[in-house]
Amino acid sequence: MTELPVRPLVAFLRAVAILALDAPHQLAWLGSLGLPGEPAIADELALEFDDGYRLLPQFIANGWLQADVRELLDAIDAALSTMSEKENHDVWAVEALATDERWEDVRRLARSFLNLLT
Repeated sequence: MTELPVRPLVAFLRAVAILALDAPHQLAWLGSLGLPGEPAIADELALEFDDGYRLLPQFIANGWLQADVRELLDAIDAALSTMSEKENHDVWAVEALATDERWEDVRRLARSFLNLLT
C-alpha cells in the first residue's frame, strides 16, 4: 500500500478553515480563485471539503487526525449534503453565505473542529 502524501491533509485542513471563515472572507477567497463563469457560486467551498473528507479514513489511519474528530467532520458533511439537495439550490448563491442560516451552522461546526486541533 502506498503511503498517502501529507498534501491532501493540508488541503483538507485549509478547506475546513475556509468553511469556518465569516461570509466576507469566504467571498474574498472565492473571488481570489479566478474560476470561470458568472455569477460565482459557493459550491467550491463544499467541493474542496469533500475532496479531503473522502480521505478521512486514511488521515485517521496515518495518525494525522484523531478518530474522535470524525463526528464533527461527519456533521459538516451531512450539513453540506443536505444543502446540496435539489430544492436547496439557492444556498449556493454567494449572497447566501451572508444571509442563509445553514452557512452559519456549517461555520459553527467547522470552528468546533478547528478548536479540537488546538
